[in-house]
Amino acid sequence: MGGSSHTGRLPETLGWTVADQIVWSVRQILISGTARCLLELVFGAGMILLTTTLARNGDAMAVARRFWVRYLLLFLIGLFHVFALSWYGDFLHIYAIAALIAFPFRRLRGAQLVLIGSTYAIALAASALIGSDGRVTGTFYEVSGNAGHAVKLSPRQTTAPWRANAVTTAPDLASAQREDRERTTTFARWHEAMLDDYVALFNWGWVIYGLGEAAATMMIGAGLFKLGVVQGQRSTAFYARLAAVAYGVGLAIRIPPVWAGHVPSDPTQIDAALREIGRLSLTLGHVALVSLALRNVRGRRLLMPFAAAGRTALSLYVAQTLICLWLLFPPFGLRLYGRMDWIGLIGTAVMIDVLLLAAANRWLSRYRIGPLEWLWRSLASGERLALHRAVGLDRATVTN
Repeated sequence: MGGSSHTGRLPETLGWTVADQIVWSVRQILISGTARCLLELVFGAGMILLTTTLARNGDAMAVARRFWVRYLLLFLIGLFHVFALSWYGDFLHIYAIAALIAFPFRRLRGAQLVLIGSTYAIALAASALIGSDGRVTGTFYEVSGNAGHAVKLSPRQTTAPWRANAVTTAPDLASAQREDRERTTTFARWHEAMLDDYVALFNWGWVIYGLGEAAATMMIGAGLFKLGVVQGQRSTAFYARLAAVAYGVGLAIRIPPVWAGHVPSDPTQIDAALREIGRLSLTLGHVALVSLALRNVRGRRLLMPFAAAGRTALSLYVAQTLICLWLLFPPFGLRLYGRMDWIGLIGTAVMIDVLLLAAANRWLSRYRIGPLEWLWRSLASGERLALHRAVGLDRATVTN
């Protein structure tokens, strides 16, 4: 959830009962990073769909111009999200840049696009595995060594018996305590802290891992679209095999570090190096599972309400920020920051998602697309597009 996920926090500082550990483990293994990865794949597929549609009505320069205008506008919307709504974790402006990076590769064949994107993921794994001294490295975010700078977790953080001897590095604990102060004091300090966190993101690591990851995954999405994978055009056997292989690889990568977070141990960790491969694998497993579900009536009925989320994704993303960052968790409003354990946070996230999904379906019963989607596309096309479902549907569809 925007502004409420405590992304810089150690998991045990939010509560560490057995129930907390279960929901945290499910989140880390099956969910974490996959929504972002799926959106990057969709951005890549959308790049091919958009440019193909535009190419039917214009020359190559016109296609490039429309594409650049659309994504430069998305970049500006992202900056508004950062500086006006104070969400330093915005990905819209990052994805806009990544889409422009991926754009020149759009003419390659599907297999070539998948190969380039996958090669980058493997390169990220290799770079994380090889330290500056050439030795194999890899760490988990909880460090059990370096006792000279280690502090005991509080009783609330060591509920589980196997956590009783756990230690956390002082800088990590200090970071969590600083975040608590910044997010629970005054509006001015809260806003300043969010901007400080945003500025701190920009370094070579952000360029290599953040921007590079997004562009590479978009290329994979574009390649999978050309191969007919994301549209559900392949055989049932293909998606069954894809699900088996993708989940097998993804779970094999993600389960060990999550288990290491529960049981004190000091093995050589490679989860940081394999994180991107695990993220891609789990996401492809989800794609395959959805494709299989859409092949029968029950599956289509179950997934039908979620189609509205895809058509209003931009609006829902900003709405989530308004709910979480400006109502539930800021130092004003309901002031719930720091008052929830993992059970409470996950439960709140589910309730917000259900609320927003219901709102999206209600909105689309009257309108074609979400309000921000409409604004974005109208600005990009230079004309006010039809919004109401009953007016100008065919013309607006062709325009977009």
